[in-house]
Amino acid sequence: MEHDLGAFEQSQPQPTQAASEYEYKSLRDSQIRLLTITSISSDGITCDLEHSEFDNCPIYDALSYAWGEQDSNRPTLHCNGRFISISPHLNSALERFYRGWENDDPSDRLPCPRIWVDAVCINQNNHIEKGHQVAKMAQIYARARRVIVWLGEEENWSEMAMQLLQEYATAFPDRRESTALYVAKDRLEFLQGQLKQTWSALI
Repeated sequence: MEHDLGAFEQSQPQPTQAASEYEYKSLRDSQIRLLTITSISSDGITCDLEHSEFDNCPIYDALSYAWGEQDSNRPTLHCNGRFISISPHLNSALERFYRGWENDDPSDRLPCPRIWVDAVCINQNNHIEKGHQVAKMAQIYARARRVIVWLGEEENWSEMAMQLLQEYATAFPDRRESTALYVAKDRLEFLQGQLKQTWSALI
C-alpha cells in the first residue's frame, strides 16, 4: 500500500516560533512608559507598552505593590508580540486591576485599563534610565488618577486587618487628628499575634 507522504507532512501542525524577550526602546528624559492591558486568558496577560510625553500623557493609574516571594517559575506578559518576565505577585496585581476595570461603571473608569508600574515601565537593565525614572517616581504617582496599593491576595486574617483600617479612616477622617485610637482593641491584639508576614511595600 502506498502512502502520500507529502500530504501527511502537510497535515502535521507546524511548530510555532517562540516569542522573544521584549526589547526596550530608549526613553527621552521627558517621557514615561505606560502599560495598557488588552486581554487576559489562560495563556496570560496581553498588553501594549507605549511611550508618552509626561507633560501630555493620557490618564493613567499607578501601582504600588509588595514585591512578594521571587519564584523561579515566573509568569510572562505578552507585550507587543514579545514577552516580559514578571513576579507572580505582580501578575496577580495586574489581573486584579484588569478585572476591577471590567467591573467598574463605564462612566467612571479609564477609557482603557492603562497603568504605570515600575517593574515593567522602567527598563530594569538600563541603569541610566532606571536612575532617571526612579528620581521622578514621586511626580509619576502624584499625576496618576489614583494610586493602587497591592499587598497581595487575601490570606490568614488580612480581611480583619482591612476592616480595622476602614474603622480608623471612619473615626478619624482628618489624618492630623492626634486623639488615640480606641476601636476594636481586642481584634487588634488578636491580629498582632496572628499576622506573621512582613510586608515590604514599594514606595
